[in-house]
Amino acid sequence: MKRISLFTLLFGLSAVLSANGQTPAPAKRICMDVAHQQRFWGDPLDMDEKRVERVKYMTGEMLKTAAAVGGSLGYLKKEITSPDLKGCNLLFIHIPSAKYTPGEVGAISKYVGGGGALFLVMDQDMWSTLEQTNVNDIIRPFGVQFGD
Repeated sequence: MKRISLFTLLFGLSAVLSANGQTPAPAKRICMDVAHQQRFWGDPLDMDEKRVERVKYMTGEMLKTAAAVGGSLGYLKKEITSPDLKGCNLLFIHIPSAKYTPGEVGAISKYVGGGGALFLVMDQDMWSTLEQTNVNDIIRPFGVQFGD
């Protein structure tokens, strides 16, 4: 990821997580999906040494941004359900390469439809294909789609 792209990501997360008004806001939480064979993100505690240094750096930057606005980072390591998303202010999905179950698609759609924030990054050519994953099922109800 280029430095400008990382800055853009962190600035965007900061904007999503920043508090409005004078009263202290409840703690903000980024929920990061790592259950769908993501190539570049994951819980560093669950990774092999080859990938862990890059992921530690990127996750560290995400943690700094979250901490700057009183937030935290949590990992979604299994099938995503509505209760998993209940405490999330932002669902971060980065280049999945496995399909989401119909239940997950429904839970994510309900979350976004109810005002939840979704930050979805997809590279459909190099790291994952639209045939490998069904991210369009998640975003299509909101008028967005990858590909034709």
